[in-house]
Amino acid sequence: MPRPDAVLGRLERAIDELQAGNVAVERLVERNRVSKPLEGYSQNTQNVAALKRAREQELAVQPGQDIEYVVVDDEKSSRDRVALAHEEIETYDASYYETQLVRAVESVLSPLGWDRTDIRRRLAETRELELTEFTAARNG
Repeated sequence: MPRPDAVLGRLERAIDELQAGNVAVERLVERNRVSKPLEGYSQNTQNVAALKRAREQELAVQPGQDIEYVVVDDEKSSRDRVALAHEEIETYDASYYETQLVRAVESVLSPLGWDRTDIRRRLAETRELELTEFTAARNG
């Protein structure tokens, strides 16, 4: 069984790396299988945004094929929400990937009774404690 403190410590380090922009975009590429043609989708999902980008670049992606992209701004609803993996990608949506990390950790810790709320609470407590210690050390 995983130790929650070890898993949460690793999660904190990963989030810090994301927020600092220190994660290589190649490590953030998402691969999803396309299930239907672009016109068959009614929701404006990340897959749809990626398919729109592919079409704009005259790249044919057929149902059954995979599409690879990096989420660059998940708040947008247009094709600018993602960048295709082969494009020059200079930035990524750190908060989107942070949420994905928390979800993954939740699946690891859920057998121990932890949920997303518990994980977020522990992260916030740790950050508040670190800030308090930093301020105390500075004011020494």
